[in-house]
This record gives sequence, structure tokens and C-alpha cells, in this order.
Amino acid sequence: MKEYFYKKEYKYMYLSIFFYNFANALSETFGTVMLYKAGLPIYLILLIYGFRFLITGLITPLFITISHKI
Repeated sequence: MKEYFYKKEYKYMYLSIFFYNFANALSETFGTVMLYKAGLPIYLILLIYGFRFLITGLITPLFITISHKI
């Protein structure tokens, strides 16, 4: 088990995954703040994110089904 945690390649892989997720969280948070600061009302911001999650929620199972059949 130690070989997985002490190899340089694995450390870089874990760090890259962590920083990628951290950067995504920051961009999502500040993206919403920038939309609000630009003058968009809250209900439009919620509508934009609602459409985004609706589309993601509908398309993801479709792609999983297609990739499973391939």
C-alpha cells in the first residue's frame, strides 16, 4: 500500500485531481457572484443553473446507456 502513496507519479496525480476540483469549485462560486454583480437578478441565476443541472441530469444517463452498449 505504501508504494501507491510514496511514488512521485501518484502524488502528482492526487494533487492534480485535488487542485482541479478546487479550481472548479472556485470558478462556480465566483461565476455566480459575477453574474449577480453584473446585475442579473437571483431568479435568472437560479433559472440558468436549473437549466444546466436539468440538461446534465437528462443527458448523463443517456450517455451512460450508450457507452454501456458500445
